[in-house]
Amino acid sequence: MIRRVIGAATFRRDAYLRAVLSPNAAADGLMVVAAVYLVLAVAILPFNVVDYGRWVLSGLWSWLLLSGAIYLIGKHLLEGFGSFPGMLAVTAFAHPVLAVLLIARLPGLPDWLTLVVSTVWFLAILVAGTRVALELITEKALVAVAGGYVVWLILSRFLV
Repeated sequence: MIRRVIGAATFRRDAYLRAVLSPNAAADGLMVVAAVYLVLAVAILPFNVVDYGRWVLSGLWSWLLLSGAIYLIGKHLLEGFGSFPGMLAVTAFAHPVLAVLLIARLPGLPDWLTLVVSTVWFLAILVAGTRVALELITEKALVAVAGGYVVWLILSRFLV
């Protein structure tokens, strides 16, 4: 699993392909996202098990919203192929980037730049994964991810 996450973070197509073809794709994605949000909670919040649980559940809900929005746009509006569990797997593999950059805090870089770098890297992984999961060309994958991200931003303000 860790090799797949590293492969996805370095844009290796085989990592995305294995995730999409895995019969346990959604379960693997759930574990990855839950682990990332638990690490983020421990790094950011003072110790409180209830808050950690809320943080993890909020992260899982956000992951489902983002994955669903990208999937609906990519499959139904842009005529892609693929499954929702495969989409869940590839979107999950983008999440560890957020934890690594938050915890590592690149030396000498301001926090806003670290946020920009992690967000761009996150979105680039989503585009690469969406290309594989929904069998889209790069331009369509970019549109699906951009549209899904905007939908997620809007819905997360009201539902998370």
